[in-house]
Amino acid sequence: MKHILHFFICIIIILTGCSRKDAAPDNTKQVHDQLHGKYKVISSTSRDAVDINMDGIATTDLLVEVPAINQSYRGLEIRIVDKDKFLLDESWPQQYLDYGANPDVYDPSVAINYVDQGATRLFSLKDNSNEIIVKPDTDYIPDPVKFPFPTSVTIEGPELIKIVLNRKFYTSKGSITTTVTTVYKRFTMIT
Repeated sequence: MKHILHFFICIIIILTGCSRKDAAPDNTKQVHDQLHGKYKVISSTSRDAVDINMDGIATTDLLVEVPAINQSYRGLEIRIVDKDKFLLDESWPQQYLDYGANPDVYDPSVAINYVDQGATRLFSLKDNSNEIIVKPDTDYIPDPVKFPFPTSVTIEGPELIKIVLNRKFYTSKGSITTTVTTVYKRFTMIT
């Protein structure tokens, strides 16, 4: 009888001890439903007026200045893979100048090509916030000019993500680095 009583006491201790009250709840499904999917650009603006398309008119509307943004085959992709494995991949049409040229001043003889490239980074969500915390690259650090680290990533509403970062562009005034704010809207949860 004493062994049976000890057995039940051990079972009760195990059952109540396993349900820790201080453990963080697993909200992976909620985050998946809220963020997982592919997003397309709905707006992209620069802090400074720039003439990237070399038409002589500088503007802050990057959808006008870089038409390749709308042709980007990926845009933004968020994958919620598993608990604590949230991935953010922003693809952007990178400028490549003809024959490896990299002039700081405008040269009309230099051809500009665009290649859609991106960097995938881990992220987490700030508690009770709309802020996405992108984790710094540690294993492989991509070229900071072509793949800049975001200064902020926020959830702006249902299906909307805003990314702010500094990008370098080759313009009719030469090379310029400016703050770019891009808003993405989710168009599918399928990745």
